[in-house]
Amino acid sequence: MRYFLGTPIFACPRKFLPAWVWDVVNLYASWERGAMPNTGGVLAQPAVLVDAMTVIASTLGNLARARAEASRPPPGPTPEGGLRASHPVPFSGRGKSGR
Repeated sequence: MRYFLGTPIFACPRKFLPAWVWDVVNLYASWERGAMPNTGGVLAQPAVLVDAMTVIASTLGNLARARAEASRPPPGPTPEGGLRASHPVPFSGRGKSGR
């Protein structure tokens, strides 16, 4: 089962989202490769386009972080009987004195 914003999706999203949404999504793939619709750099692009690309990039980043967090094992006992740290701390190889 696939979900969108917590709602189950029973049909292809292309059937219920307007065509302009897919145009923007397809444009984002080009944007990521550095291809822009207007000549010039980012400042030469329409503000609404830059805003849309920023929203898509932010959303994709949030989804990637959520997926990474969901795939991380929960803190607590390990199968070997030890404890799993909730946030891994790099080991410096030094003793408590830090020397």
